Amino acid sequence: MLLKDRVVIITGAGRGIGKAAALKFAAEGASVAVVSRTLSQLEEVAEAITSQGGKAAPVQADVSIESQVQEMVRRVLQAFGRIDVMVNNAALPGPEKPLVELEMSEWDIPLGINLRGSVMCSKYVLPHMFEQGSGNIINVSSTAGRRGMAGRTHYSSSKFGVIGFTQALAMEVGPRNVRVNCIVPGAINTELLVAYHQRIAGERGVSYEQVKGEAAAAAPLNKVVEPSEVADLMVYLASDLSVGIHGQSLDINAGSWMS
Repeated sequence: MLLKDRVVIITGAGRGIGKAAALKFAAEGASVAVVSRTLSQLEEVAEAITSQGGKAAPVQADVSIESQVQEMVRRVLQAFGRIDVMVNNAALPGPEKPLVELEMSEWDIPLGINLRGSVMCSKYVLPHMFEQGSGNIINVSSTAGRRGMAGRTHYSSSKFGVIGFTQALAMEVGPRNVRVNCIVPGAINTELLVAYHQRIAGERGVSYEQVKGEAAAAAPLNKVVEPSEVADLMVYLASDLSVGIHGQSLDINAGSWMS
């Protein structure tokens, strides 16, 4: 097992990429703290892990609220005694609007979860990683953090920020034996993408299968990446197989964006 006896926190673990990651990490021997705002989803994921003989703890928290992040860290330490890997996966896109129509309170939503949340979770796990002499932080950006998206200025800004934060933090904590990297997913076959394709299909008056097929055909590999494939990359970055990788942002998008 690649992650035997390691303790991992995964935010946004109630569904999509986070859920897939929680299951993969547990299968590789990690004890997993699954974190989200929706407790019912977390309990379902934790039950799926423990029913297979794994170790999991559901922790309800909003990562944009500092006191809740601090409490999250306290509860994970209480449950498992250490923190080896922090996966900053929680994200919200915010409403799709031109900037001139966007309320500043709407601007703050993705910045608070996507960027501030990643910063605060890292800030509060780092002292414990320093104390134990090792650690690993995996941030999650987006192709929207590689190229701007019209109508998503807030989301793109937050995801560009995650990449910059990754590089700066890697410079800062590498000498303390804490690795920091970033995963940059493109279109991933999550519930959110399915809903988006269904909406586009309805607007165009075509079938969902046609829209999904067009999305797959737009990538050189002629596919849409599955959440489990992103989870595999997370496990790789968390494991000793990637000990020389630090401060990097790795794209996973079936070739639709090549950096």
